[in-house]
Amino acid sequence: MYRPEKAKTTNNISSGNVRFLNLSCDDAEPSMKKQIFEGAVLAACIKGNAEIVINRKEYTISEGELMTILPMQEIQLKKIDADYNIKALILSSGFINGIPVRPDLDLIKEAYMHPHIKPDEKSMEDIRSLFEMALRRNTTDVYTCNIQKAIALSILTIAAAQLKSISMPHKEESPRQESIAKAFIDMLFKNFHRERGTAFYAEKLCVTSKDLYTAVKSATGHTLQEWTNEITINEAKRYLRTTDNSIKTISDMLNFSTPASFIRFFRKNAGETPLSYRKTAGRI
Repeated sequence: MYRPEKAKTTNNISSGNVRFLNLSCDDAEPSMKKQIFEGAVLAACIKGNAEIVINRKEYTISEGELMTILPMQEIQLKKIDADYNIKALILSSGFINGIPVRPDLDLIKEAYMHPHIKPDEKSMEDIRSLFEMALRRNTTDVYTCNIQKAIALSILTIAAAQLKSISMPHKEESPRQESIAKAFIDMLFKNFHRERGTAFYAEKLCVTSKDLYTAVKSATGHTLQEWTNEITINEAKRYLRTTDNSIKTISDMLNFSTPASFIRFFRKNAGETPLSYRKTAGRI
């Protein structure tokens, strides 16, 4: 996972798979290089403005706004005000996959399509207070780690509720490629357990496979296969971390032809076997 440049130790609190950062003009200059996160980031702008590029799309995050960055997104910080203050929550893929509830795929889709939102004042104040509470606790004992994980879940819950309730206005009608990409992502989230072939989605959307590939790659910065693999591997990891299902059962649930093909897919995309991942995750 990407690790930001070091700032003052009092402003960077880490507890296992959760990390809280307080980024301000008093710290070292943040990196302006392109980065790809394996985990997720939630950034709250407390003061100032910042220009951020996510998958080749530019966003300006201003005071009182939130930016959600989901796994495997390409990010670049282009510009930041001299008096900025941004509080960031960085979650490892292990933390995300260990959340013992099924992911809200519609919510994930919205976060991919609309990473930038302005929550209501009360919710933003609650998020700010939770960040401050976490940043005050700079010990590494097990109790503090559990408190910070609970705070992280609280922040995520508030942000998710705001994303659900806020309908992001479009300044102009979405281009055709973005409309196709959004429809594909919506269908993929609903059908990836059963269908992962390009032809299936192209037929349902009444476009050619080539046009579908071009639209998704242009609008999201990722290929069809990258989307499919990322969603499938994250679901597989969730099953391995949060259930006692056998490898065969998980393979069947994800519609692989054989357990061996599932194991090959998992090793290729996760760098280890499902059993090794489960042992590392503490299930066995």
